[in-house]
Amino acid sequence: MSLPQELVDAILDNISDDLPTLKACSLVASLFTHSARTHIYRKIEISPLSSSGNSCRKFYELLSSSPDIAPLVKNLLIVSNGLFPTDAEECRRGKLGFEPDTSRTLPLVLPCLVNLTRISLVEHPPNPWIKTACSMNWRAMNEDSKSALAAVFSSPRLEAVHFRGFAIESPRQLLSLFSEAVALKEMSLSRMYFTSPEPWPKLQPWLPQLQSLRINDSGRRVPYLRYFVHPQICLSQVSTLSVNTHSIQWRNEIIQATGVEHLQVMLRGPTECTPDIFCGMKLRSIHLWTDCTLYVLAHVFIMCQPGRALERITIDGPGTDWELSLLRLSNLDVSIETKLDHLPALKRVELRREKEGTDAVDTFAKWEVAVQAALPSLMRRGMLFMTEIDSAARHEWE
Repeated sequence: MSLPQELVDAILDNISDDLPTLKACSLVASLFTHSARTHIYRKIEISPLSSSGNSCRKFYELLSSSPDIAPLVKNLLIVSNGLFPTDAEECRRGKLGFEPDTSRTLPLVLPCLVNLTRISLVEHPPNPWIKTACSMNWRAMNEDSKSALAAVFSSPRLEAVHFRGFAIESPRQLLSLFSEAVALKEMSLSRMYFTSPEPWPKLQPWLPQLQSLRINDSGRRVPYLRYFVHPQICLSQVSTLSVNTHSIQWRNEIIQATGVEHLQVMLRGPTECTPDIFCGMKLRSIHLWTDCTLYVLAHVFIMCQPGRALERITIDGPGTDWELSLLRLSNLDVSIETKLDHLPALKRVELRREKEGTDAVDTFAKWEVAVQAALPSLMRRGMLFMTEIDSAARHEWE
């Protein structure tokens, strides 16, 4: 009995992340093939770390033999090997581009991907011990690769871009690559290295209307976050913002320039939890990372003004016993209790504690019970949730 195509599509949509099952379904019957391939080839990763050899060359061979696959690719991830400490000077000299096989075949692959909407160029793995080194350098790439990438970056179809571990001459050069990308809505920049801090010209237009912006310029002497606070770069549409920076000034400037609804901020201490973080009336969720989990939680309630639309607070961190003592001594739960009546939209407060550093004495279960006792105002309302997370979850911030 033949199944309706709509039913087949619905079944495959429900298993869209299960690659082995999708591949098996694509071999069942021609009715399944196209829908399965739509999910199988939606996201492609080009990486020299692939177990099957250089995946850029392999992917080009696949496109050559089956050109009908190319229009199905919507999301392209290009991964470059992370550097070792001895490579830092080579990166500063601009001698590191793509691996040789990628350099040769990438200019042939990119023009085929006519429906590409998302592209990521990332280092793997990130190297926290190299502060100025990056895995990819724009100046070191061959001209064919740069031309092919520039065409993608300026495409009217491009909706999202993610850079991590990338060196380029200046913020102006970086932003100019996307100045014509009228559909660009998401931008994520982490571990960027600029050889010349040249700002965006005051009179030069920049067409993207970003809705999501993620920036990690932590450790940079000149925060590149500030280059986005510019009259020609419209941030009023940004509803999702993630910031990891040492510059409180520019962090607060960019928050005030947006209509942010979902905010993610890494704090180095409770003193960075300032009223400017909560200035937006539209703010619906806030996600913080800090070494002072409970103390910052109390400050969130102290700083948050009544009548906000805030629905969810999430705080990640190591979680320590000394914080519990501080919370009890300062009686900050009373402040939380007072503010709860003026935040009618708030439904969930989640504290996520890292596994790293816990032992047989300082267990998550023990910490969970102690926090529940220290925050009775949240417990009574059924709003307090606690989760144990892996320390690798911090990579979410990149």
